[in-house]
Amino acid sequence: MPMITGDCTLWRFLKDLPPRDFEMTLGFDTGRLQSGFVVLVLSPLENINFDEIELEGSTRWSNNKIGKNALPMEQVIRNRGVDPAALRKRFCSFINRGGDNAPAKILPTRKHELGMAYPHANALGLGIRSGVPAFKLKVAKAFEVAKTFGADYGG
Repeated sequence: MPMITGDCTLWRFLKDLPPRDFEMTLGFDTGRLQSGFVVLVLSPLENINFDEIELEGSTRWSNNKIGKNALPMEQVIRNRGVDPAALRKRFCSFINRGGDNAPAKILPTRKHELGMAYPHANALGLGIRSGVPAFKLKVAKAFEVAKTFGADYGG
């Protein structure tokens, strides 16, 4: 089982997503996933503690900077009168239930190269603003392979 850190979302948003929509939904540079990719899900043997994550809001924004003022998500949360630590605790309680709530991560076959962009995720469809929820896992946790897409996935 690979030990993973970094940007994650929830399995519920990836499990039925057509392969051609992964780049657009997650904000990968166009063509980044054409060589294939793996979808990983947190091992059911793992739990995540509130101090092991940073809330990032959505894949709509790159580098955890939200809106025109490029504020970090936790600052946006504080500005709304909510304690970020308390919200992280509630979120971890939710994701630690597993199943569709389990954290998920994409590992592209093609490694990141200088000059690749992480553009904002595009709209997913009617009635859906754009992107999917995102958070950063700061501590390595065991993940399991849920799906594998080779270069022939049709993206």
